[in-house]
Amino acid sequence: MTIPHCTDLVAGCIPQVNFAPSGGLTAQTIQLRLTNNGGSVLTVTKSKPLEGAELGATNPSTDFYEGQTIMPGKSAIASVLFSPGAAILNADDVTYQGAWTLNTDDQTFGVHVITFNGVVTSKKTGPLTSSGQSLYKYLGCYQDYINNVRLEPKQINNVSMTNGWCQSQALTAGVVFAGTEYMTECWIGNVIPSSTLKGLDSQCAYTCGGSNEACGGVNGFISLYYDSSRYFPENGTILGTSGLGPQRPKTIGAYNYAGCYSDSQAARSLVGKQTAGATISLDTCMLPPPRQTQRDFADNFV
Repeated sequence: MTIPHCTDLVAGCIPQVNFAPSGGLTAQTIQLRLTNNGGSVLTVTKSKPLEGAELGATNPSTDFYEGQTIMPGKSAIASVLFSPGAAILNADDVTYQGAWTLNTDDQTFGVHVITFNGVVTSKKTGPLTSSGQSLYKYLGCYQDYINNVRLEPKQINNVSMTNGWCQSQALTAGVVFAGTEYMTECWIGNVIPSSTLKGLDSQCAYTCGGSNEACGGVNGFISLYYDSSRYFPENGTILGTSGLGPQRPKTIGAYNYAGCYSDSQAARSLVGKQTAGATISLDTCMLPPPRQTQRDFADNFV
């Protein structure tokens, strides 16, 4: 494309240059050519290149440097590289943007703020919304199976596992979370995972049994997704909790969830009883019983 001189030399201009949409892990380069079509030497008077890990000038310190001269009939070359990382499955599209501010001593050129745009589009899988977006969004790579307790309670196996298949099982069961691990395991449920168990995306490096998608990772990591119409990570709430059953926080104060165990009146798992009536909660159960005062102790033996 040819970028013309600015029509308003005072205001300058903001031409747009777009890279092709990318799925990540590919590199694209756009080359800029500044040509002197006049009869005298052209000098670059302003050059502020864009710099970034995913989108930036290839040689920001040497391409179009301030003070560079271009002889009549000659050109100077610069390049911009767009090299994003891998797109996350079912993630929203990510837009990268950067600008190269450029001007010369040509009085008709004007200040150009050349804006570059690059978009990373993720693969969509599983149940879709009415607008064609993924219903189950990526939550992260989480540590699972702590103290023999799973993040989500229900397991469904499939040797041809895909994340979309697992998400469809969760939707059919009416639950919010769907996670895959060990390549062939699907775990679904309504338990909100603790943020302390979240690892790096790179720790979920196992390949699903039925696709090249990530299905968990070594040491019990699970690739976890959530129903974006019912769970809101920003405030950690689930919409319509009345139909989802009780929630199990992973921690209450200094206490960690250890699991669900059978109990009986004849042989209690725990000794000592504290009654709170209708106000009982995990928080009140955690608190120690109030200490008896000397007056209370005397009253007990009146």
